[in-house]
Amino acid sequence: MSGVQVLGIDAAVKRIGKVLGAMSNRKDANARAVAIVDRWVQINFKTEGGNVDGWEPLKDQTIRQRKRNKSGQVKILQDAGWLRGKWKHIISNINGALVSGVDYGIYHDKGTEHLPVRQLLPKHEDIWPDIKKVYSDDWEKAIRG
Repeated sequence: MSGVQVLGIDAAVKRIGKVLGAMSNRKDANARAVAIVDRWVQINFKTEGGNVDGWEPLKDQTIRQRKRNKSGQVKILQDAGWLRGKWKHIISNINGALVSGVDYGIYHDKGTEHLPVRQLLPKHEDIWPDIKKVYSDDWEKAIRG
């Protein structure tokens, strides 16, 4: 016999209610998804853009203007450490987000007239397989009870 089970209407309604209840609690899945994004960002910083084929090297003028270690030994975009270390995880049942704690990150991520693009955040295709697995596993767990 296959895995089909016939339930009475009361049992079916109860089961559907349990599944809907379990599926409405997304906080754990959202936390795992945010951790995937954060891991990608931290690896990207550690490897100086290794997830995106490397960041453009700093100009000599930029190295001279650094707050510390003017020899150039500090990794790209990591002079004071604020941009790398100030990421906030915002997680609820509804969504999850990784947010930069500094307002200038967008200028590095997108580039400007005077700053080259040094992509900080993953694109959809960079993380989608892992994110999809998080939610697929979560939904399967909810359905199985």
